[in-house]
Amino acid sequence: MINGVECKALETHSDSRGFFREIIRASDPFFAEGFGQWSHSLMFNGVIKAWHFHHKQTDWWYVATGVLRVGLHDLREDSPTYGETMDFFDGRPATRESAVHSAGCGSRLQNCTGTGEFVVCHLAGIRHG
Repeated sequence: MINGVECKALETHSDSRGFFREIIRASDPFFAEGFGQWSHSLMFNGVIKAWHFHHKQTDWWYVATGVLRVGLHDLREDSPTYGETMDFFDGRPATRESAVHSAGCGSRLQNCTGTGEFVVCHLAGIRHG
């Protein structure tokens, strides 16, 4: 696991009308940096968005529909996990999570839904860069 990367297991409250799922609270320890920007992204089947990087901005992701393959690479020379790469899947219905990664990590995203589109909600930390 790359230093500064966290995944939060999400609790879903379901009934005959649908469900409610809380994604992030201001009191979550990994959200101490605060809110900067909230975005919504749609990716078509098989699309890869590769190696995006922020010097100062922390990112939080929530996969609303579909399955996302995430690759992270630690580019921070002062990090104990410098040069390490991790790869994981997010968005499987049984294991919905909210994922956070620190500034200084490169990221790539791939829609692995198999059919159709993928929707991710993206929250950026207060320091944009």
